[in-house]
Amino acid sequence: TDPNKDVRMISFWQCMTRLLAKTPPRDEHGELAPQTLHLEPLALTTWIAAHDNIEAELGKGGELQEIKSTAAKSGEQILRMAGVMAVVEGAGTITQSLVERAVLLERWYLAEILRLTNPPTIAPKLLSAQSLLEWLLANKWQTFEARELQQKGPRFVRKSASLRDALLAVLVEHY
Repeated sequence: TDPNKDVRMISFWQCMTRLLAKTPPRDEHGELAPQTLHLEPLALTTWIAAHDNIEAELGKGGELQEIKSTAAKSGEQILRMAGVMAVVEGAGTITQSLVERAVLLERWYLAEILRLTNPPTIAPKLLSAQSLLEWLLANKWQTFEARELQQKGPRFVRKSASLRDALLAVLVEHY
């Protein structure tokens, strides 16, 4: 959809315009004096639980072990995001709802880091089948006997009849 007609985007832009139009609060020395945001008790309890869950996943064998240096900062990031949401939404305190939403965002962020840093591995059998397909196409082998492939095919296929049959089965299944 057109972002200029999306009511959510229009609302966001209006909110940002209001925030940017405000004069930042300053102290008696002219220094910035931002509003102090306090955590509601339930928000603190929710944050502690989320922090502890993430910390548990950082250990050996944990889901987040591979991105430990980034994930270890998640507790702080959750509070920062909740604080930004509180300011944007005009809340005077950080509520449980804001912390829960920040936890969702942080979990998505961690999942994306894992996805991008740990691409799925391709099974060796699939790679071999792909190599066989490329060989068959390059040599214009459209029809053939399995025995002929065993005798005249690429070296890796000639190793054993069971390997040949397994690779042909993969090709039949996927192509």
